[in-house]
Amino acid sequence: MPGAVARVLPDVAAVDRPFDYSVPEGWDLEVGSRVRVNLHGRSVRGWVVELAESSDVETLKPIAKRLGAGPPPDVVALCEWAAWRWDGPWSRLLASASPTRIVHERMRPPAQAALPELPNALRVFGRRQVRDRASVLVRVGPCTDPLDLVLSVLDGIRESAIPGSLVVTTPTTGWAHRFADRLRRRGLQVADPDHWAEAASGWPVVVAARAGALAPVPVLAGAVVLDAHDDAYRQTQTPCWDAVTMLAERCRRARVPMIATSWCASPTLRGMADREVALEHEARLWPKVAIADLSVADPRERFLSAAFVDAAHRALDADRSGVRVAVVLQRLGGARRLACKQCGALAVCEVHRAPLEERDGAYGCADGCSGLPRLCISCGSQKLSVLREGITTLTRRTSALLGVEAVEVSASAPAIPEDARVVVGTEAVLSRVRRAGLVCFADLDDYLCAPRAHGGLEALRAIGLAGRIVGARSAQDPGLVLVQTRMPADPVIEAAVNGSPGPLIAAESERAAQLGLPPNVATCALEGAGAAAYAGALGRAGLVVTEEAGRMVATAHDHVILCDALRSTPRPAASVRVVVDPVG
Repeated sequence: MPGAVARVLPDVAAVDRPFDYSVPEGWDLEVGSRVRVNLHGRSVRGWVVELAESSDVETLKPIAKRLGAGPPPDVVALCEWAAWRWDGPWSRLLASASPTRIVHERMRPPAQAALPELPNALRVFGRRQVRDRASVLVRVGPCTDPLDLVLSVLDGIRESAIPGSLVVTTPTTGWAHRFADRLRRRGLQVADPDHWAEAASGWPVVVAARAGALAPVPVLAGAVVLDAHDDAYRQTQTPCWDAVTMLAERCRRARVPMIATSWCASPTLRGMADREVALEHEARLWPKVAIADLSVADPRERFLSAAFVDAAHRALDADRSGVRVAVVLQRLGGARRLACKQCGALAVCEVHRAPLEERDGAYGCADGCSGLPRLCISCGSQKLSVLREGITTLTRRTSALLGVEAVEVSASAPAIPEDARVVVGTEAVLSRVRRAGLVCFADLDDYLCAPRAHGGLEALRAIGLAGRIVGARSAQDPGLVLVQTRMPADPVIEAAVNGSPGPLIAAESERAAQLGLPPNVATCALEGAGAAAYAGALGRAGLVVTEEAGRMVATAHDHVILCDALRSTPRPAASVRVVVDPVG
């Protein structure tokens, strides 16, 4: 439009506001278009965030260059909301929503292909979840194949005549590529993470990882979030936005359904959903779980119990190639847990039954008790030992005991050798190994006793990931997940053994309500040299400020109060990193 004005947000995080520029005659721009402009003598990239007929500025500089297509208008508005919600630069969110290469022209989307045949029960389930266009949390077994669920949702969208594209998100890009290939083999047209232009052109299905929440589809028909509990959906760089929350808000604005799957949903995830349902035969899609009680095992065995040795030899004797035994030892938190040398029980606080922890020579529990005696309340013995065997030692002992060379695995370690039969490592094992006959948690108490909120759900998540490696208990020849613990009666273990996590998930939500934890409150963590000064300013603005684990935490009744306070309170000169809704 001749003489039109474009408000351009420059791609400069420190300058987080738009400026007015004139649009050269004959140019066809739209909200979201990427451009290059002159800003204080510098040539910078930016996005058109608004088009207007006039400006309050008398003399406007013209836009210097067009850089192709950018996110659609609804995503531009969503990014502006997200910049407020997670207190970060609007431009960084728009950068996440933009293509890595210049895209000038959009393609013609393909016609919708016929869906594969689905069982009647699946068709009914998908149509029921889509019909009211709500956010639905679907509780699934960890070994559930999500392909049929996605196809049922797509069938429901077509049956309800909802126009647009279905967005499917996965925790990792590798999973997104594999899932997109599976959908293509069934005759569907799918845009994967490498095809931004196809998604922007309106491909029927878009599969992506975290960035799928900002997928540039012209019209959103609905969304499916696989493993919605996974921390990979959380951006670690500022602003630390959460893709599940972002996608839920986007679907709410578009009035389309969002289906999220999980087997260990946190109270926050449950709070996003309008309703919660469980797939039929949920228990059959959990792994076969066995328990080894370390409190009654021979202390000399440490984490290599007789139950582990028997299960490992059975797995190794099977005539199959590849990794057969995986041992997981996850050390979480800085607390040093204690066990009784006489009876083998875990030393716990008499009041809260929480594990006794040694910190700086003193004894206490995670629920606030301090100054506790060094004493086993089960047998009265004062002879307690610290549990602290490491990965390297455990790998060496496993090799000697099984007579097979064990390979140590960590997040930074290279790929697992093709001839490896036994692997030992941190939770990285669960993402490196595709199939095994046995997964053993050398000490599940590392999860159960971790000093963080909802540690039980973290343990349940890890058991579910192990289940994907060994297969569902209903399979023809399932493997085994062996859980070694000194707390065999813990509700987490009961939920895993029975394949019924519903009561545990409900109990965690009730606890969050009683203790005033998210989603019942809104919190943000402050880190950096200026954290204390900024926390003081937020306290004067009406937020509750505390110090936890060496960082400042500000709390409000809801996110409107919290995010408005973060936006209106000036930052100190020293650096401050703000993390809204910190994990754990």
